[in-house]
Amino acid sequence: MKKVIKWVLIGIACLFVLGLLFGGNKQGTTQDTGNRAASAQNAESASAQNAESAPVEEMLKVTAAQMVKTYDDNEAAGDAAYKGKKLAITGTIESINKDISDNTVINFKGKDFSHVMANLADSEEEKALKLKKNTQLTVICIGDGEVMGSPVARNCIIQ
Repeated sequence: MKKVIKWVLIGIACLFVLGLLFGGNKQGTTQDTGNRAASAQNAESASAQNAESAPVEEMLKVTAAQMVKTYDDNEAAGDAAYKGKKLAITGTIESINKDISDNTVINFKGKDFSHVMANLADSEEEKALKLKKNTQLTVICIGDGEVMGSPVARNCIIQ
């Protein structure tokens, strides 16, 4: 009898752990959608208020080739120049891919195996469908460092 109780308790504990890991709050519920809409409205009004009082962040114009060279020469200097900064990156599209999270990534031609990886904002998915390899493009992004020898940018907006 003790063995049966022991295994039942172990089973309940496993189900509890699985529920914590995979259950969570499901996105897309009416309440969740309402909360996100309210948060977006609050963020927009706060953003409008801050826009009047905050200085405008300068945008650094750079080519994909310049970014690759800077990081290739000195990763620390590349981070100092680009990481966390608003960038207008111009380059030739090498490929348009999806990452492991199903987000669209534009790879700009660089040098050898290096290229600039521009992770698009969700709002840019439709525009990305019309892009072609070997064409010039400018994206507005936030620099995000370097991964495996390639500069990375996030929240990119297609111009």
